[in-house]
Amino acid sequence: MQRRVFDPRYAFVPPGSEGDGGGIPRLNFRTLSAFFRVEGTIRRRKNNYDHTCVMYQMRVLDQRGFCAGYIYVPDVENMSPEEAAAFDFHDGGDREFVALSRASTNPDPRAGKDLLHTTPISELSSVYSMGYGSGWMQPASGGEGDSGKEAHIDEIAHFDTRVFDGTTPWALFNVMMIVRREGDEVATRAAIGRIHVAAFMDAGPFETEVALE
Repeated sequence: MQRRVFDPRYAFVPPGSEGDGGGIPRLNFRTLSAFFRVEGTIRRRKNNYDHTCVMYQMRVLDQRGFCAGYIYVPDVENMSPEEAAAFDFHDGGDREFVALSRASTNPDPRAGKDLLHTTPISELSSVYSMGYGSGWMQPASGGEGDSGKEAHIDEIAHFDTRVFDGTTPWALFNVMMIVRREGDEVATRAAIGRIHVAAFMDAGPFETEVALE
């Protein structure tokens, strides 16, 4: 068995360590990063599944406007003014997302587990896309009076099933939306959620180093 070599660049830096940014703990890691837009509409999750509290989400959109996933947002009834400002995405700007791990919409995590080890990351887009052009389709916004388009949105993961495969297991990335501090690579967590792997790979992801505070 090959022994893994510890790389100090990608590790937890405890407070008080040299170069830790003034006593603030940081988690250093390397991953894939891509940019998406956030719809800006807060939606209550229809089913809580194994959650005991009400869940709220916002949809993540690719550059064509198709739904590609979601982020979790705080309880709208108890959201502070600072949180409300942080989750105001009506400017339409791009937000940075980093991949953390894979996830599946299948309730049985054993289903399709071999895909995690046999599918090269460079082939995720072709394996998990629907395999036909989307130039003639209109993105499903899911607004009022838009029930026809809303029918194409996966209820659990909020991606457009006309474009992204919703049947093959392990089709999602667990992601973190981050905000980088101006002038350096230090970042803070803005939100967590999930994005379809084909949408993420189609967004032109690049390897990046993150120093998370």
